[in-house]
Amino acid sequence: MSVFSRDRFHILFYPKVHRYGWKGLKILLIWFFGSLVAAAILSPLAYQFTLWWHAHSPNDLTSYLVEKSLPDYFDRLRWLVALATIPWVLFQCGLVSSRKLGFKSRLPFYHYFGWYFFLGMASIAGLIALQQMVGASTFREGLTTGFVLNKILISFLAALLVALGEELVFRAVVFRMFYTAFVPVVSVVLSALFFAYLHFDMPAHMWAPDTQNPSIADGFYVALWTVFGVTQSFSPLLFLNLALVGYILAVVFMRTRSLWASIGLHAGWVTLILSYSHFGETPSVDSSLWWGSHRLADGFLCLGFLLLTAWVVTALEHPRARSWLKVYSSDVSTNS
Repeated sequence: MSVFSRDRFHILFYPKVHRYGWKGLKILLIWFFGSLVAAAILSPLAYQFTLWWHAHSPNDLTSYLVEKSLPDYFDRLRWLVALATIPWVLFQCGLVSSRKLGFKSRLPFYHYFGWYFFLGMASIAGLIALQQMVGASTFREGLTTGFVLNKILISFLAALLVALGEELVFRAVVFRMFYTAFVPVVSVVLSALFFAYLHFDMPAHMWAPDTQNPSIADGFYVALWTVFGVTQSFSPLLFLNLALVGYILAVVFMRTRSLWASIGLHAGWVTLILSYSHFGETPSVDSSLWWGSHRLADGFLCLGFLLLTAWVVTALEHPRARSWLKVYSSDVSTNS
């Protein structure tokens, strides 16, 4: 069965696979714009409170926080509000069980998480090896075993938190909202584009108001340019790479019906990317467009890798592809 055959498991609200509806997208609009409005109101208050706290009781934490701009506060608060309101969204969408969310499937969670985490790590390691071969990036000098292991552990913990949060939001919920409204191939593409769009924040050069006494009006100014900021800082290559990441993770979730699979792949990618940000450096800026930098998410090399990965996960039903990747694909015989 094709990966783009409609599956009842991913449909919200309706018991039949042929039913389509926009209720989920309406909830998404309320959720998205509601978090922006809440952050617009709360971020100036949080910023002013931090200034007051630092003036009366300065410490390392307040010294760090006062260096942040209002857009930084806004960005953190909008995601905090979005995460805090997830229970309401899950209840509205009927995603009230671990099985429906994708946390419980026919195989133990460590099977999906382990295999896909390994695949994610291995694929990024391949990118690093290619960059090293062409001299696009190099390892920094003076690295010690203790330093490397410490950074890998910290990167893994950070990656796991990022993967858990983003996969719960984007694949378990947002993807299904699109899936309920459109045919599978359109829902995958739209959810991937939305995933890429949300990774573009307000451009730094757009922030001009007085940072010492920000008002709620300033908060709504930041909200406006958070929505339209992609028009000022748009990078076609980065946007396409991020969209392909969203596409791959959605297809993996569709195939396995396990959120642990997409969490594992996501965490595997981010673990090595974060780790290499501490170990690697880019000696030549000129080569970064083609081969990418030590950040690994840029360059045409990354684009080629993501296109190949997207093709592989999409073509799993092909006999040759299935023969060597069937261990990672789901049993779709139970589709209704």
